[in-house]
Amino acid sequence: MLPGGAETGIIFAQYLYGKGTTVNPLATLRPLKDRFLAAVDSIKINSISHRSHDGCEQIIKHRNGFAPPVAVLANLYFGAAHIPIRFQCRNVGWRDWEINCFRMLNHDRFQAIALDNTTICLDQLPGKNLFVYLTGGNMTRKIVRAAGRELRRAHGLWSEPMGGWWSHGDASMSNMIYDGSTDRVRLIDFEMKHEKSLPADVRQADDLLVFLLDLLGYVPHRRWLPLAGAFLRTYARPEVIAQLRPRLVAPRGIAKIWWNVRTNAVDPRKVARRLEELGQALDAGEILTTPKPASKAKRSGFARRGASRTFAMQ
Repeated sequence: MLPGGAETGIIFAQYLYGKGTTVNPLATLRPLKDRFLAAVDSIKINSISHRSHDGCEQIIKHRNGFAPPVAVLANLYFGAAHIPIRFQCRNVGWRDWEINCFRMLNHDRFQAIALDNTTICLDQLPGKNLFVYLTGGNMTRKIVRAAGRELRRAHGLWSEPMGGWWSHGDASMSNMIYDGSTDRVRLIDFEMKHEKSLPADVRQADDLLVFLLDLLGYVPHRRWLPLAGAFLRTYARPEVIAQLRPRLVAPRGIAKIWWNVRTNAVDPRKVARRLEELGQALDAGEILTTPKPASKAKRSGFARRGASRTFAMQ
C-alpha cells in the first residue's frame, strides 16, 4: 500500500492505455512517467470496509474486478525494469497469500479468514499506521526500533510458498501498524511478493530499503542518520545489511519510474545526498556499532555546529 492509502496501483493499465488501444506498454513507459504517478494515487486494487463481529473490530478486504488484468501489466513493467517484486495476479493466489502471511505474523492474537475467492476478513490490529507518525513529524527512535525488531522477527520465519525465509515485498511505513501500549509494530497488506528465485538476504534487503526510502523523505536532515541508524542497529543482521549497501543508489532506465514512487516523489538530489550519507556511515562502521554517550561539552558543540554525521548523539 502506498502513502495515503492508495494501493500500489501501478496497475496503470486502464488509466494509461484505455480501452481498445494496441500500444505496447513496455515501449512507451518512459514518456508516461507523470501519468503513471497520477495513476498510482488514483487506482485502488482493493476495496476496504469495516465491521464489528462478536465484539471484535474487523477489516473486510475485497479485490476489485479489474485487479487481475491490471496486475499482469504491472508485472510486465516490473520484469522489464528488473524490479524484484510482483503482484499476485490470480484472485485465489492473492487471497491465500494475504491470509497465510497475516496468520503467520499475527497468530498470537489475531486471525484472518476467507469469505470467498475475492474477499478476506482480518482482525483489526491495534495502533496507528507508521505513515501517520512519519508525516505528522512524530517519528521517534523508539518507533523505528520497534519496526526493526518486527522485520528481524518476520525475516526469521520460514515460508513454504517462498521456499525460504519470508520477506514482505512492500515494507513501506504505510504497511506497518505501531501499538504504543505494547511497543510493537505489526506488518499488514501483502498485495505484492518478491520473486522467490532471489536469495532471501537480497529480498530482505529490499524490505529494508523500502522502509528507509519512506523515512528519508519526511524527517529533518539532522534526524535522518540517527533514525536510520537506530532502525538498522535494531534489525542487526549484517548479512542482509551488506546486501542493502549497494542498493543505496538510484536505478537507471525505466526503473526510475518505480523509484520515484518509492521515494514519494522527493527531490532526487535530496534522496541521493541522504543515501550517500547512509552509505558512508555504513562503510565507516558507524551504523552497527553501539554509540558511546557523548559528553556534555560535545553535545553543546554539536548543537552549535548543527547536524553531525556520527551517531554519538543517540
